[in-house]
This record gives sequence, C-alpha cells and structure tokens, in this order.
Amino acid sequence: MLRQENARRNKDEPEFELLDTRVFEGDRYWQIIADYAKASPDDVCMRISVRNAGPDPAELHVLPTLWFRNRWSWEAGVARPIIRATAETGDVGAIAEEELLGRWRFAAGADPAGKPPPLLFCENETDARYLYGVTAERTPYPKDGINDRVVHGAATVNPAKQGTKMACWYRLKVAAGETVELRLRQHVMGSARLRISGRTSTGSTSTGAAKLTSTIERLLRTAQVRMRPQ
Repeated sequence: MLRQENARRNKDEPEFELLDTRVFEGDRYWQIIADYAKASPDDVCMRISVRNAGPDPAELHVLPTLWFRNRWSWEAGVARPIIRATAETGDVGAIAEEELLGRWRFAAGADPAGKPPPLLFCENETDARYLYGVTAERTPYPKDGINDRVVHGAATVNPAKQGTKMACWYRLKVAAGETVELRLRQHVMGSARLRISGRTSTGSTSTGAAKLTSTIERLLRTAQVRMRPQ
C-alpha cells in the first residue's frame, strides 16, 4: 500500500507515511523490547518484553531464533554445524556445536502461563524448489520451514529435532495494556546452570526466574550508569 500510493502521488504531494494507513488506530499494535545482558563474556541473558498496546486481549506468536551462518554450502572443507534439542529438568533448550565456536547451550524459559515453548528445527538452506523449481533439494526442511509450519501448519520442520536453524515457538495471549516477559539464555558449555522462566509484569517469579531477573537488572543498571552523560 505504501509503495503503490507513493508511486501514484506527484512531487507536490506529501509522502504517504505508515501512520496515514490508519493501522495504528485504537492503539492496536504490539510493543516489543529485547534487553541483553552478559553474565560473563560467553554467557548472554535475554529478556523480551511484549506489550499489547491495544484495547482488547490478543494473541501474538513470538519466535526467538538461533541459527548458524551457512558456510558449509559455499566453502570447501567446512563441516556442517548442528543444533539439537536437549531436555533438562525445568528448562527447554538446545545444544549448538560448530567447529570454530565450540559447544553452546541455548535455554528457553517457560511462557507466563508456565508452558515451555515447542522447538522447531530446519536447515539454514535456500528453498531451491520454491525459488528455482529445482526438484532435487539438499533438504526437505529448508530455511522457510519454520515460517511454513507456523503460518500454514505444514510438515516442514525436522521431527528429529535437529538442524542448523531453530526457533522457540511462544504463543502468547496478552490482556489489553498488559506486558509479559520471556527469558532466554545462551552460554558456552561448562558455565554454571541458571534456571529460567517467564512471568507477567504483574505476576510473581519462580526462584530461578528471580535470580535471572536480578542478574539482568543489575547488569542493565550498570550499563545505564556507564552510558549516562557526564
């Protein structure tokens, strides 16, 4: 719509902006903020705040995604990395292994209702059949697989729960004006474990979630002090 309307207008008319489309009427939009904090050089905590700015309850699908840059298809001698699901008490996550980066663990906290997210796996490979009509594909689970599973319900994610691209599928039902939080963590294998879980802005946290929240907020406060103008 933006492109077509601006192409129709002449140089004497103002630019047709996103606000002119009226998509924000009634404040029917989502506000999403991602905060990152390091517990150590190789231990990254992530907090995603999701706010429903609209006047009605609504559902939003949030898919934090981990993937490896595809070097193996274009550079000779590069080993294909792997991301595979792992199950540990209280956490949902995956192990990511790459010859240069080593072994990392990705942990996904539960949603505000206490439900862990399903993990969707595919390969970070171009969908050659869709783009070029090629019948002999490298994989039945190309990079579009996660999107096609979420949007169309297609069987395009690997049931073996491994690949070179992975997403955590959160389906959030958020009341009008409410903010909910998701927490994730990525660290080099061998770091101390830290239990995590989601919460609502008005709810309570578990002991593990409170510990992670304390860590993130302490690091964010430190960063804000350092960035404050003198």
